[in-house]
Amino acid sequence: MTNMKYIRYFFLFFMILSSTISLANRKKKNIIAKPKTQPAVSVNKLYESMLQSTAKVMFIDSVVVDKEQFLQAIPLPSDLGQIKFRPNSSYLLEYQNELDDRKFIADGDTAITLLKTQTATGKSWSLAEKLPGLDNKEYLLQNYPFLASDGITLYFSADGPSSMGGRDIFMTSFDSDKGIWLQPQNYGLPFNSPANDYLLVIDDLDSLGWLVTDRRQPEGKVCVYTFVPTSVRQNFEVDGLSNAMLKSYADIKSIKDTWKFGNRQTAMLRLKNIRTKIRKQQNKNNINFIINDKQIIRSIDDFKSDESRKLYKQLVEIKQIIIEEEHQLQKQRIQYESDSSMREKLYPIIIKEEQLIQKQKLEQIAIEKRIRNIENEYK
Repeated sequence: MTNMKYIRYFFLFFMILSSTISLANRKKKNIIAKPKTQPAVSVNKLYESMLQSTAKVMFIDSVVVDKEQFLQAIPLPSDLGQIKFRPNSSYLLEYQNELDDRKFIADGDTAITLLKTQTATGKSWSLAEKLPGLDNKEYLLQNYPFLASDGITLYFSADGPSSMGGRDIFMTSFDSDKGIWLQPQNYGLPFNSPANDYLLVIDDLDSLGWLVTDRRQPEGKVCVYTFVPTSVRQNFEVDGLSNAMLKSYADIKSIKDTWKFGNRQTAMLRLKNIRTKIRKQQNKNNINFIINDKQIIRSIDDFKSDESRKLYKQLVEIKQIIIEEEHQLQKQRIQYESDSSMREKLYPIIIKEEQLIQKQKLEQIAIEKRIRNIENEYK
């Protein structure tokens, strides 16, 4: 009897224990795991702080080119000086003023790059010296210099704590009393962005400027924007724009949206006149036309035949037309890729443009052949 009593107690204890464990397990299964907190997306504080002061700028044109060839897309008049890549370098730039007596060069390597200056001493150049007052710790990888027409305002590109993420355009001025360059200022939006903004060129005489940036571009490509600079910086403070619209202007999402800020037609005419002027200068000074293994034409006067001279002028015009047509074709291709609603309309236009360019290139080859035949047969 006693044994049966213990067995009943043991059985009761076992049942209570099993129920407790089962209840605990059910509660454990019913626990809902809390979602992991996602880290907050970092906001570019410099970009946000400058957004309200975005400059109101009219961008009249743009073209996408290989990064190594963007200088060819900037029709820089000779009275603004020269910009070119330094010898044996595909990324370090130098600027030489229009008097050919002063240079601003980027000197260094991919780790450290400083801006330096040189002055002409007879037929040679002085040793390069660092720009006094320019902090190489605050402004890293200094490059892409351009000196404004006033001779004291310098634009350049750099990375570092004062940029929005990649390279930014900075502006500094020379203090002749102290003999130093003043602390550079970030040139702000829309000229800068979280991407890389490389070069700013301003032609005060023709009231045109060029901005080179890789924002929204694939690796190895940059976009060269042509814009109209303003003597007084204006922003959108009184326009009451939404934040989204303001960012659109700051990021240069659509150059067409900026055409209402000025007279694009007259600006495009000034741009055309600059290109014509440069082309004529190049035609006069930079002829390099091969006739045969023993004869190379260096000047228009080197042609023996008057007919050859006329044909060569036609050749130059056709080459320029091809360049302009290819520029237009590239813009149409970009629009085709980015705007699916326009593809049906753009497709036949692009095909026709490609055929036209091919026809012009065949005409170019025919004229070149005709000139060589005339010169070789001339007596």
